[in-house]
Amino acid sequence: MRRTLWLVLTVILLILPTSAALAQTTPPTMSVAVGLDGYCGDEEGWCPVYVVLSNEGSDVEGTLSITSEGTDATYSVPVVLPTHSRKGYYLYLPYSFLSSKMYVNLESDGLLLASTKFTVHTLATEDRLYGIIGDRPSAFNFLSGIYLGGETAVANLDAATLPPDPLGWERLDLLVVNDTDTTRLDAERLAALTTWVEHGGHLVVGGGAGAIQTAVGVADLLPVTVNGIRQVENLSALLLTGVSHVAVGPYPVAESTLREDGNVLIEQDGLILIARRAYGDGYVDFLAFDAALNPFTAWDDTATMWTWLLNVPDHDHIALRNRYSAMEAAEAIPGIEPPSTLQIALFTFIYILIIGPVNYLVLRWRKRLERAWLTIPAIIIAFTSCAYLVGFQIRGVRPVLNQMAAVYLPAGGRTGRVSAVMGIFSPRRTTYDVQVGSDGVYGLGRDLFGGDSAAFETIASVDDGIVIRRLRLNVSEVEAFVGERYVEMETPATANLTVTRGTTGTLSLTGVLHNGGRSLQDAVFLVGDARQALGDLEPDGEAAVRVSYTPFAAQARSIGDRIMGPGS
Repeated sequence: MRRTLWLVLTVILLILPTSAALAQTTPPTMSVAVGLDGYCGDEEGWCPVYVVLSNEGSDVEGTLSITSEGTDATYSVPVVLPTHSRKGYYLYLPYSFLSSKMYVNLESDGLLLASTKFTVHTLATEDRLYGIIGDRPSAFNFLSGIYLGGETAVANLDAATLPPDPLGWERLDLLVVNDTDTTRLDAERLAALTTWVEHGGHLVVGGGAGAIQTAVGVADLLPVTVNGIRQVENLSALLLTGVSHVAVGPYPVAESTLREDGNVLIEQDGLILIARRAYGDGYVDFLAFDAALNPFTAWDDTATMWTWLLNVPDHDHIALRNRYSAMEAAEAIPGIEPPSTLQIALFTFIYILIIGPVNYLVLRWRKRLERAWLTIPAIIIAFTSCAYLVGFQIRGVRPVLNQMAAVYLPAGGRTGRVSAVMGIFSPRRTTYDVQVGSDGVYGLGRDLFGGDSAAFETIASVDDGIVIRRLRLNVSEVEAFVGERYVEMETPATANLTVTRGTTGTLSLTGVLHNGGRSLQDAVFLVGDARQALGDLEPDGEAAVRVSYTPFAAQARSIGDRIMGPGS
């Protein structure tokens, strides 16, 4: 008996270290979901990448990074993975960073723990992306055949894993939510959905037998209030959409009452079948019947009805598009402008005059021509020192950050989209770490002219923004970045302006601008080819606007010069 007990204890002691060693050596695993069901834009916007890490080994504290073929730069986020944990991380990549080969790496203390490769399906600017959330996404495959300009892709999306930041939604043109539990949308994703609609998105919510569970999570966005479900024998009113024939039912439909700002598009015997609500720059449609339903006898009538439904005005996302103008604006840093051509010519003329005729005449007058070997080097040293001091005064000793931000707020909206252009000037050759309060950042400048685009080592997401790590700058160099994010506007800015036409064809704009809940420094009012400096505006402050401009006039000056004003 004692011998058996010792044998059992020995086996346990042998197993425990082995199990501990296995726990220590089991690497984390990762899965990657790119874009919206794999789709991203190819010319503008952001591509969300969702990485899920599973760790069955020891605790891991490291960095999750994404690299692109052809550049040494990375986008990264810090990672903390306790043992037996599973976490998801979102990274937002600018379109300029995307390539045919992308790599995701998990590193800790300089060791590579996990790595994988992924590809991106890019959509052209004129292409459309329609997302589907529901139990029967294949029922909407016909949407890919609807032509409204460019190709159409249909993405199967999951409410629980949608990007929590609206930047990740911008490539999406349409979202259909049908026969699904919308309470799976957490607060972050519901806010992102609301912002996306507000800035031009088109949301279609289906009804039918699952109308109540579908509507409950997005009730505040709908043009109607859903009250219950009932059966109808036909949906003949859908003939108004241009279809040829509607099959006989019965059909389960949602009973609803119209909101104050809702509009009825199709009604049948007092029952709202299709209603629409304009929400900011976007639209929210509610279908009382199941959106996956095909109640038509002709095979192409479903596409006909949806073509009618999707025929709404397009709203482009208001974002920075002209990269050259952005670069010019970033480089328009007051106080570090180089001397003008006239000043350089005058300096050169005085230098030649003194080192030549003046030096000769003075030495001849003093009868010391043999001293020219002393006076000429002295004059050269004096003028060189003067030029160096002037350059030193212009350049300074500290880096300069020049930042300009444009905020677009849809009419009646509460969330603004910020596009900030940042120019970082360095008086000497060195590296910097720069922290900015944005959700997405990408570099400008070097890649505009086919040069080295990796001026930085890493763009890392942190708790309160983004850090550009190891930004390499040469003497008197300006590196430009664009930072974008959505912000809540406590009190939006408003204006009461009047336009009058002059006798020469110019327009005069007069009135009062009421600032919102944020302080503005060196605010500028731009309209047409005119500019008015407003100075600093306190929250809820006011500024008088009085400016004349020529409509449709060509902009002779760059955006940077227009913002900074004459003499910049």
